[in-house]
Amino acid sequence: MISARVKRPLVSIIIPAFNEEKNITVCLDSIAHQDYKNTEVILVDDASLDQTVQFARKMGKKNNLNLRVITQTVHKERGFTRNQGAELSKGDYLLFIDADMKLEGKVISQCMKAIEDSNLGAVIVPEESFGEGFWADCRRLEKRCYIGDNRIEAARFFIKKSFWNVGGWDKEMISGEDWDLTKRVGKKYVIGRIQAKILHNEGKLTLWNVIRKKFYYASNSGFYLRKYPLKVTDLLFFVIRPAYLRNWKLLFANPLTTIGMFFLKFIEIVAGGLGFLYSKLLSLH
Repeated sequence: MISARVKRPLVSIIIPAFNEEKNITVCLDSIAHQDYKNTEVILVDDASLDQTVQFARKMGKKNNLNLRVITQTVHKERGFTRNQGAELSKGDYLLFIDADMKLEGKVISQCMKAIEDSNLGAVIVPEESFGEGFWADCRRLEKRCYIGDNRIEAARFFIKKSFWNVGGWDKEMISGEDWDLTKRVGKKYVIGRIQAKILHNEGKLTLWNVIRKKFYYASNSGFYLRKYPLKVTDLLFFVIRPAYLRNWKLLFANPLTTIGMFFLKFIEIVAGGLGFLYSKLLSLH
């Protein structure tokens, strides 16, 4: 007698999206090609002004994805939209990704195996970046240095119970919310990691985009810094990261890109400092 195949647990993949028509089809296609098939996708559209929703539904239908689209009429921050997706999810496991990301084929299966084998509460999925132009190459080199660094990487895959036991995403936090959630989960549960990667599309990265993004997040870092006040060691860590020393062979093998990477980090430090000062000046009024 042939035994019936045991159905694997449902994994809910939550994707917040705002004006991501250029990326969402690639993201959903990578989910469709996972070797773990029992998934649902919850796309929380954050009041997009383009055709993100239409493109997502078309790709979902093409690949026979178990896709639900939640549309918001007012723009919210990621913590709010991610919690909204988690609240509506049916799975006992949650994977949070962004619309400009794609998954290598074994991400979900490796996360599930890690949790089942080691009784974990959450899993870190290493992230690499790609994009167009020199600055995107510099960012890719930087991200490669961070793989395996628990002080930089954050968890993306959670048992739903562990996620809600710590309160989910802090919906008030705009900057550092991924580190915050990982720290809270790490106080109660063991966090593991896998080898398969998430690939983040940086697009055509420019210095102006880097400056604008860093300024925005630094000027909205108040919630995080009140929860985790900066220490001198933290400031030194942002300037002289051990990850660079550990990966000195990789950096030396790519000298021009390495110089660009450090220049990019310098620009981010300046933009972040200005953003922080700007937030302090606003608080005085």
